[in-house]
Amino acid sequence: MSALTEKDAQRGPDQITSRSAGPQDSADSRDMLPWYLGTPFLAFSGGLAWWLAFPPVGCWPLAWAGPMFWLVLIRRPQIFGRRPLLTIWSASLLHCLLMFQWVRLPHWSAFFGWLALAAYLSLYFPIFVGISRVAVHRMGVSLVIVAPIMWVGLEWVRGHLATGFSVGLLGHALVVQPILIQIADLAGAYTVSFQIMLVAACVVRALPSHGVRWTFWPLALAVVVVSASLVYGRFRLAEPFQGENAKTIEVALVQETIDVSFEQNRSRETLERYLKKSLEAVIAHPRLDLIVWPESMFSPEDVPMVTYDEEIRPSSEKWLLVQRAARRFQQLVADTVLRHRSNEVLRSPAIVLCTTRYHYQGDAVKYYNTALLADPQGKISNHYDKIHPVMFGEYLPLGTVFPRLYDLSPMGMGLSPGHRLPVFTVNGLRMAPNICFESTVPHLIRQQLVAMSQRGEAADVMVNVTNDGWFCGSSALDMHLACNIFRAVEHRRPMLVAANTGISAWIDGNGQVIDRGPRRQAKTLFVSVNADVRYSPYTRWGDLPVGLCGLICLGTALLGVAGKYWK
Repeated sequence: MSALTEKDAQRGPDQITSRSAGPQDSADSRDMLPWYLGTPFLAFSGGLAWWLAFPPVGCWPLAWAGPMFWLVLIRRPQIFGRRPLLTIWSASLLHCLLMFQWVRLPHWSAFFGWLALAAYLSLYFPIFVGISRVAVHRMGVSLVIVAPIMWVGLEWVRGHLATGFSVGLLGHALVVQPILIQIADLAGAYTVSFQIMLVAACVVRALPSHGVRWTFWPLALAVVVVSASLVYGRFRLAEPFQGENAKTIEVALVQETIDVSFEQNRSRETLERYLKKSLEAVIAHPRLDLIVWPESMFSPEDVPMVTYDEEIRPSSEKWLLVQRAARRFQQLVADTVLRHRSNEVLRSPAIVLCTTRYHYQGDAVKYYNTALLADPQGKISNHYDKIHPVMFGEYLPLGTVFPRLYDLSPMGMGLSPGHRLPVFTVNGLRMAPNICFESTVPHLIRQQLVAMSQRGEAADVMVNVTNDGWFCGSSALDMHLACNIFRAVEHRRPMLVAANTGISAWIDGNGQVIDRGPRRQAKTLFVSVNADVRYSPYTRWGDLPVGLCGLICLGTALLGVAGKYWK
């Protein structure tokens, strides 16, 4: 073991600098160090335990155990081994490749995107170890304080940098335990990650290490933190959430099982199968107010949704063609809605459909991923264009500058981001729509809800329409559902999810899944949804507390680079 001075032993391992041991001491320590305390074992075991906490395995208690392996590396005065940060990065790369293996499934070219994403995300682990060691060993801050602040600060950076990627956050592992995730309405899913990392740090800090005996105060702190989370969770789960004059609407979330690929166009088959499913829903529940189809399920290739600016001259041939195409699509929507009427059903419900919108603006054409609301008469009453397209899935970086890049991609064209934030209103209930992986971006959903509230149209319910048929029923479906559950808790608003191939869901404002669809099977969920009138601190304050943690991470990293304290 590394030799410690008497002063070092009194200060404790959290405040011992990397200079406590000399070269000879380090060599001796490496020789005496058990294999199970070596950097490779700790790094790879931590990554494996972390992966096992998430789907498809889903052993959620390992969410606390996984970080402990990494925290041992942070706590010790030196990280032994040859190029230890490279070892840590290799372990984190393997972890990320396993966690996000579903990224490669939509197309063979996505294999390269999977490797690039894993390589990028894996950088956060050695950075976490490095800047945490700077804070613990150079600045003398306790591991119990450092670990949760640095971790959630880096999660926040990861959620904003390069369009952001907030799937598979540490706190998401606890999504199956509603009582433990209620604290997410304080500062988002980051709050749950903070709690997990704090408890793990308390346990590691309590362990004997480098001449320091067991320390019991961190264990007491861990018990207090977990107990407080349980008390808050029980309180939130038990409180009433419906107003006195709560409006309720009957909704059908239609889920079919149609795998999607770039090579095969099944738009007509898709439309007919979903129409049949929704007709069955109306007959089974004649008093439906709304039917929701998943993303891209209303995209007949021969009748696209077309809109145009008034700048196009009415007398031009182009204007006549565009206007004719727009009328054809409107007629198709009307026919679809009105087909829900029959001898058994005398009225049609409103319907949410999702398609690709071609918008003509002068000589240019823009493409949008659009959700539209059609009223019971079949008229398009509102539409929402996806604001946050998926990089490499719906657009290519620099694609607008170099359009030929799309010739190399199977997507064929790039989608433009939308700008409007409409509210879909059905029978007095206001709904905030979002499309596909937009629900994985916490600050985006918050910005939408805040903007709606500021203009006097506060949303009562969130609706996510998604097409997860690209992922062959993999753990991507579980991770997407976890994000939807956290959005519901963060804002205390019900979330309705209509997903092709699953997992469709009815989630209440506590994040409890009232009903859900199966994986890669057809099912229609019937929902009686109303507004949740409770207050959410996260909706009000957003990422401000976690952003401060991100700034602390940046400052510590600069100190570490300037002082070369990354050993």
